[in-house]
Amino acid sequence: MSRSKQIVDVAAIAANEGMGTVLTLGAGKDFAGLEQAARTFLGHHPSMADVLIDADRYSGNDRVTDTALNRAWITAQHDQGSRHALTDSPFIDAGDHRALRSVLSQAEHFGDHVVVALPLALRWLTQDANVLVEAINRCGMPVALMLEHRDDPYAVKSAVRGLVAVIDGASPPVGVLRCDLSAVGALAYGASFGAIGATISLRHIYPATAAKQDDRRPFPSQTAAYHPASMTYRSLQKISLAAAADADDIQRWECRCRWCHGQPITRIDDEAGAYQHSFAATSMLAADVLNHPDPQTARATWTQRCLHAQTVNMQIEDETGIAWKAPGFLGSWVAVAAR
Repeated sequence: MSRSKQIVDVAAIAANEGMGTVLTLGAGKDFAGLEQAARTFLGHHPSMADVLIDADRYSGNDRVTDTALNRAWITAQHDQGSRHALTDSPFIDAGDHRALRSVLSQAEHFGDHVVVALPLALRWLTQDANVLVEAINRCGMPVALMLEHRDDPYAVKSAVRGLVAVIDGASPPVGVLRCDLSAVGALAYGASFGAIGATISLRHIYPATAAKQDDRRPFPSQTAAYHPASMTYRSLQKISLAAAADADDIQRWECRCRWCHGQPITRIDDEAGAYQHSFAATSMLAADVLNHPDPQTARATWTQRCLHAQTVNMQIEDETGIAWKAPGFLGSWVAVAAR
């Protein structure tokens, strides 16, 4: 699916679901890419107000290490109608306190309605969460955390503990971008905003590699869709095989999202359908978890959803003989709740 088509689909779904959006620009895109993305989005959505635009200078083998931020990038986003602008931050490596201070101190002078992008090595949460909290509090501006990992940063229990510590300890708003379903868990634990990547390459930052390649698609992948009962993304082929082997439990393969209306997800047979279903279904998950009057209930609901999904993953694997390993983030969030 082309980037332009992805933006069109995201704009339409965001309008239907009433949710915000993050547009991540591709390699080599700058101000012209920003304007083009905004025009495409506005062709299918009435406003750019709830859109963040990510310059994505931090990913791939050509990730930027220069900590100089461009104030004009902030102005350009506001000019396109975005209520909040995201800094064009570089990747901040483990223990690079100078880079962290530089990015945060520059952003302090960019005015109101600015969110500081913090693309971070995992150690900032697993070992240096207290240092990160102190730096964020000194800056006093909203921040968006994005983490580097080869698979899923939130499958690491200490990373989830660190994230919760940062959310609890930081005075300014803290959000998580370039994330998977853990964005919902972060919101349940008090994050101010979160974004689930539309594709696997946008659900965390992949480590730079020695060999030259297109790091935005680090390995060939089949079209995948979100399976609500197990809270996982699986290839359409694997979903069809598992559902056929699990014919006695039809409800496991049905979805109540606005796009599916109770139909089985096995009917999805292309990327566009998988894309629309996954957006609508994860939006429904977020609403089910977060639409509670108090934070404690939201957290308990999220924990119960994770526990149930762990069980479903094990049942599918045991009953079908098809590999269906539970994603690691489920156990991480259950472990945090048990402390």
